[in-house]
This record gives sequence, structure tokens and C-alpha cells, in this order.
Amino acid sequence: MKDKKAFWQNFYDFELKNAAFKVAFFNSFSINFYQKLFLSFIFHHKRLIINNDYFSTITLLVTNANA
Repeated sequence: MKDKKAFWQNFYDFELKNAAFKVAFFNSFSINFYQKLFLSFIFHHKRLIINNDYFSTITLLVTNANA
């Protein structure tokens, strides 16, 4: 019974880490996607109204959160 409990505890720990990694990956992907979309919209209107470094910093933080 003890071994079974330990097995499930390890399983849950692994799944939580796996889910956290997937969320971080998805967030960095979606931020990159919207960054490109937003920047193409700005360039289309011939005005650069926001600094690209702002997005890069967010992507870096989200990606490294679960490294």
C-alpha cells in the first residue's frame, strides 16, 4: 500500500511539472505569434509605437520560468 501511494505521488509530481512546462511553452509561442502579428500591423501603418524589446523580455521570462 505504501509503494502504491508513493507511485501516485511521483506520478502527480511529474504531471504537474509537465503541465507547467507545457503552459510555459505555449505562452512563449503565443506571445511570439502575437508579437509578429502586432508588429506587422504597426509597420503596415508606418508607425513604430512600441519597443520590440518589451516583447522579447516577456518571452524570455516566461520561457525560463520552468527551466
